[in-house]
Amino acid sequence: MMTSLLLSYLFLYLHPFAGTGKYSVMNWSGDQNVDWTYTDGLATTIPAALSLGLSGFGLNHFDIGGYTTLVAERTVWPVTVKLQLTRSEELFIRGAELAVFSSVMRTHEGISLCGF
Repeated sequence: MMTSLLLSYLFLYLHPFAGTGKYSVMNWSGDQNVDWTYTDGLATTIPAALSLGLSGFGLNHFDIGGYTTLVAERTVWPVTVKLQLTRSEELFIRGAELAVFSSVMRTHEGISLCGF
């Protein structure tokens, strides 16, 4: 009876510290942008998984397709800045293909896949 209770909980850590591995083995790589960049996009999930594995976290996952779509526009005279991070279909599919090798497959926008 006690074993089934222990197996029914899963704790996800975003910023673990030294010694956290004895409390939870699952870690989450954080919120990546919905793009291909090496600074905060899909490409950051591979070094994050490798670094976490070397740090004692054998189970790791990330948000398939990135964190969320963001479209914003701000005008500070005389300049208008447009920010548009939208998830493409190819990014979503490539993220799903990469997530096959992680322990959890999930998207951050839930079941809303409108426009990827």
